[in-house]
Amino acid sequence: MLGKFQEDELPSNYDLALGFLQVFDVILNISQVSNDVLFKELQKQDKEYLEKIIKQNEEIIKLLKNKEGWKAF
Repeated sequence: MLGKFQEDELPSNYDLALGFLQVFDVILNISQVSNDVLFKELQKQDKEYLEKIIKQNEEIIKLLKNKEGWKAF
């Protein structure tokens, strides 16, 4: 049967290639999971950073509005 061998037989090139591809697939899956985790963390940091910038900009606008003679807003 293709892909099976007995203990006293040597694995065929097909068996070796299949084993290599399975290991390679596991490595790619681990890498992808790692990339997904990193991407989610970066998205979280970006959101927090943008919220901080918006809050700071709102405070600056508030200070500018309170400044005498500022009528632009």
